Amino acid sequence: MKSRRNRDAKKLTCATTILININPELLPHTTSYISRKLQEIPGLLQAAAEADYKRLRHYGHALKGSGGAYGLPQLSIIGAKIETAAISSDLKTAREQILEMETFLRSVRLE
Repeated sequence: MKSRRNRDAKKLTCATTILININPELLPHTTSYISRKLQEIPGLLQAAAEADYKRLRHYGHALKGSGGAYGLPQLSIIGAKIETAAISSDLKTAREQILEMETFLRSVRLE
């Protein structure tokens, strides 16, 4: 029963739409940024599977800096958590945050 609830919770999370108002001048850049970040997810999950802390730390640090620049401060928060998890060798948290990033990116709608 517990696993079914977890699956249902994930479905609900993925079905949620997050509307974000973006400066019209940033809109095409932010759209492209989101697309690039989604393409990076498999590589990040692979880095977590391989315990590549250096790559995870570097990526988390870069995401922490770039998310807000594109009008997505939530990604900066996730990036900071990935970086911190990598520094403390916490693969579980790193993987959770990568999946949270994917859920966020798939849920976001820019306006």
